[in-house]
Amino acid sequence: MAKNPIKLSEAQILRAALDTLDIMRIPYIRNNNFCGKIQRPNGSMGYMRNSSFPGSPDLIIFIRNGRCIHCEFKSEKGRQSEEQKNYEKKITSLGYTYVIVRSPDEFISLIQTANAIHHT
Repeated sequence: MAKNPIKLSEAQILRAALDTLDIMRIPYIRNNNFCGKIQRPNGSMGYMRNSSFPGSPDLIIFIRNGRCIHCEFKSEKGRQSEEQKNYEKKITSLGYTYVIVRSPDEFISLIQTANAIHHT
């Protein structure tokens, strides 16, 4: 797939995906919502996330036939943390789909390919 000529942040790509899911009325769970800023034991600043499992993806999207897609959003140069890599290994070993999305076009293609369009 061609690289996106406009550099989008992870937040911008995620926002486009959320808008797409809402318009298409596809159910999803948004993980890792911001809960507050914290200072880590090493003195650096970080964010407390509302997630029950370390490394869990930004979205879990529910598609046809009882399937779901675990979807992590990254910018063109964004990389997974070790926790995210471990989560991906765990989820894929259980037979679930895990994807990293780097553009709104890539997300739309994913949804079309997954046959995730729900008729309501």
